[in-house]
Amino acid sequence: GGAMTSRPRPTLRSRRVAPRRRRAARGFTLAEMLVALFAFGLISSAATAVLTFSIRAKDALSEADARLRDLQMARTLMRADFAQLALRPVRDPFGVSQGVSFAGGRDAPGGALVAMVRRGWENPNGEEGRASLQYIEYRLEDGALIRAARPRLDATEDTPVTERRLIEGVEAVSVEFLQGQQWSDRWVALGSGGPGTPAAIAFEFRLAEYGEIRQIFLAPGDQ
Repeated sequence: GGAMTSRPRPTLRSRRVAPRRRRAARGFTLAEMLVALFAFGLISSAATAVLTFSIRAKDALSEADARLRDLQMARTLMRADFAQLALRPVRDPFGVSQGVSFAGGRDAPGGALVAMVRRGWENPNGEEGRASLQYIEYRLEDGALIRAARPRLDATEDTPVTERRLIEGVEAVSVEFLQGQQWSDRWVALGSGGPGTPAAIAFEFRLAEYGEIRQIFLAPGDQ
């Protein structure tokens, strides 16, 4: 008869591999899916919280940076105004001389903090038909420090007034004037005789975010 052949017996390793392949073919169980979804939900919630916090922090930083820029711009503008302070009486819209060259504090007209005339108003190439003097008032209105300026010193009824909101969120403001070694909460400089301009002007603001801020600006002094 013919030679008999025998099949090789499956090794122990081959018998163990087959069951693992059958289990892998069945995919994830319901419990495994629930655990995966729960973990994904936790990660998503954490990522959303971090992203929200980052956006809010960025917005807060941008707002604080804008506020700081406003304060710096206001300080630069006020410093330039007071450094160029000039003794020059002005007339009201009815043509009546106010007889005052500079007034501040309780003596300022119309509830202004400071009413003044400044020199050095730039007029590049002389394009505008106006003088280099400018009438300016600083006022507190609706929680904002306002700089109001008009192009002509002696106003008429149709003289335009340009207002600029310098600092927002001002809860209170006070102004003082230095003469010698003494500070005063009022100042009047007449057209002739009497005191001239103060040596320095101090503004003290109470702001919602920063509390009390005191800024001192040099002025030309007694002229």
